[in-house]
Amino acid sequence: MTGLPATVDDAYNAVNPDVPLFEGEADPRYVDLTAVRGGEDLATLIARRIRRCDRASSPTFGKLLFTGHRGCGKTTELFRLKHKLEEQGYFVVYFDVEEELDIADVSYLDVLVTLAQETERQLRRSEVMAVELKPELLENIARWFGTTVITEEQSRDVERVLEAEYGLGAESPALVLAKMLATVKGEIKSSSQRRQVYRHQLERNVSDLITYVNDLLDDARFRLQRKGSAGLMVIVDGLEKVIYREIGEEKRSSHEILFVEHGEQLKAPRCHVIYTVPLSLLFDRNVAQVFPAGYFVVPMVRVAEEDGGECRDGRDALYQVVARRMDVGVIFESADLVGQLVEMSGGHVRDLLRLVRYAFDYTDERVELAHVERACQRLVNEYDRLVRDQDLPHLLQVHRQRRAPTDSEFSLLLFNLLVLEYRNGQPWADVHPAVRATRKFKEYMDECI
Repeated sequence: MTGLPATVDDAYNAVNPDVPLFEGEADPRYVDLTAVRGGEDLATLIARRIRRCDRASSPTFGKLLFTGHRGCGKTTELFRLKHKLEEQGYFVVYFDVEEELDIADVSYLDVLVTLAQETERQLRRSEVMAVELKPELLENIARWFGTTVITEEQSRDVERVLEAEYGLGAESPALVLAKMLATVKGEIKSSSQRRQVYRHQLERNVSDLITYVNDLLDDARFRLQRKGSAGLMVIVDGLEKVIYREIGEEKRSSHEILFVEHGEQLKAPRCHVIYTVPLSLLFDRNVAQVFPAGYFVVPMVRVAEEDGGECRDGRDALYQVVARRMDVGVIFESADLVGQLVEMSGGHVRDLLRLVRYAFDYTDERVELAHVERACQRLVNEYDRLVRDQDLPHLLQVHRQRRAPTDSEFSLLLFNLLVLEYRNGQPWADVHPAVRATRKFKEYMDECI
């Protein structure tokens, strides 16, 4: 390929692991990894399911979960799904919870408020299919939000406060509601003292909140249909990054509280919706009961086979992930050096891009063997800090049996990427190569021989 970065400085930003391919397959950097991820084109499968839901005699909405290891390429796949649905005439609302909320403390209430806000905002601002929702409806929703979350001191003169602070009666209802929802979400995100107050008020009135969210969605779907749209889809990305915490005396996990205890509320919006969730959550048996439509998993790219042999197709595909971002022949002393980084990544795309960047940190010229070795050791050191002594027996068990863990004891190993899951028809797993390279894992394995 021509026009690719040919210096370390120019290539550095081309391998930013935090930047997904927003254009999906249209991005020249895109590499189709379907065949080396188990053979399932998830974007196509989900788009087909959504389309079939809309062909039912009465409206049915897909409530789906989307998961995989953090950094495996879920967001890129979700943008592929977004483009496929848009090509079929759907209006797709996409937002990333990590950008909109405090990922360390996310409530289902926060998600519902943000879903309503983003749907209204993206419909109003769309260049392709701009939709203005019913003014009377928006004013009613704004008035409800105002009277629900307004402070005790302000409650003596609700109308005056709504008019003075939010422009009710002077500005368009859409802008008033947008301003109000932005205020609520801002307080929720800022970790201010008002966060718990807002949540308490919304929790007390959660049935009303869901009713108003659905009123908004119903009007949105109606107006989209009149413009020829096939339907409305909401993609909620970033929820898999919600911090794992044990809460209360029963030590319920923050993931269980959000997705299981409040799963019914997350399913309440009257539209198609897909939520990203932590891979470790799949080992909670209640998830499948709450979300019976099931889940879709993005596996790791196979760089090795289940029997330990090399997977050449997977390694070649990941080599292309790097080669489509830079002129490998100019920047690397040898193409084999990229192969070493691919092997150490374990098929984890974000770790591969991190490793390339780490190698760049040690040179301003061509990348040589010493730079690659230092990059790999740096990743090993990072994973070494995550491995606890009590993890070692479980890690060794996974490595020997090559089996995807099915017990809750293993969930944190998956969440921390110490264990990676692959697909070759059936799921299987292995310990991350960087973990296998740590001194503590190697010494423990030697002790157990």
